[in-house]
Amino acid sequence: MAKYRSGCMTEESYDIISRDGLNLKGRSWLPNMEPSALICLVHGHGEHIGRYQHVAEFFTQQGMAVFGMDLRGHGHSEGKKGHTPSYDLLLEDVEDLMKSARVEFIETPMFLYGHSMGGNMVVNFLTSKKTLELQGAILSSPFLRLAMSPSPLLLKLAKIMRNIWPSFSASSGLDPNGISSIAAEVEKYKNDPIVHDRITSQLSLSLIEAGEKAIGKAGELNIPVLAFHGGQDKITSMEATKEFASKAPGYVTFHLWETAKHETHYDVDREKVLQLVADWVRQQLA
Repeated sequence: MAKYRSGCMTEESYDIISRDGLNLKGRSWLPNMEPSALICLVHGHGEHIGRYQHVAEFFTQQGMAVFGMDLRGHGHSEGKKGHTPSYDLLLEDVEDLMKSARVEFIETPMFLYGHSMGGNMVVNFLTSKKTLELQGAILSSPFLRLAMSPSPLLLKLAKIMRNIWPSFSASSGLDPNGISSIAAEVEKYKNDPIVHDRITSQLSLSLIEAGEKAIGKAGELNIPVLAFHGGQDKITSMEATKEFASKAPGYVTFHLWETAKHETHYDVDREKVLQLVADWVRQQLA
């Protein structure tokens, strides 16, 4: 375990061994005080947890601890880029991340925070695992549906490939200009050496199917959820997030950031976005 102390927080890196033996690289950001909440952060496709340094620093300044990891096939973690042998393994990885946070803080209230693909995983974790560990969950531009639906022909070809070659890899086709309206943030993304655009037939279809499953099971939620989306998001569907929220009245609070693109936490209202999350977390603790 490596530890770095900077200002009002301590940053640590550590290893998480997955159920199928992969070394997943974990990271935590701890305030220099007893944290009021633990936020377990699940990043999106193609990126890595290091991109959330600014997000983690904000929450530690609010007295909250942040735990995250590079998902399998992402960042510095092991595994084929953009691939998982099964969707269930992703949910088990999320559970193992939560366990690593709970080892450090036994009774501190815990929240799951998922962005894009991570939001897809968080919703399905909530509806399938029925854990009692969580005080609430946050969904940032969740991948419940793509903003532009794949053609029926493309889906048919992907299903054929999943049956005969599930680890077949291709470009996700993501346009980096869609992540933020701030040019400097787009350039950082483009120049990040461990960001990638690879996705396999297994993972791509699993996410599409799991997104529809999440919308269909929204009524089974039993903890509060904050869901927000950029109104200018051309990557994941804002309408799908609204539909999800409408199917869970009383549990899901939806917020639209009208001028933001996909990564609201790295767009023009970034501080307001993160303050919304921090204030909502405090409401759940009250």
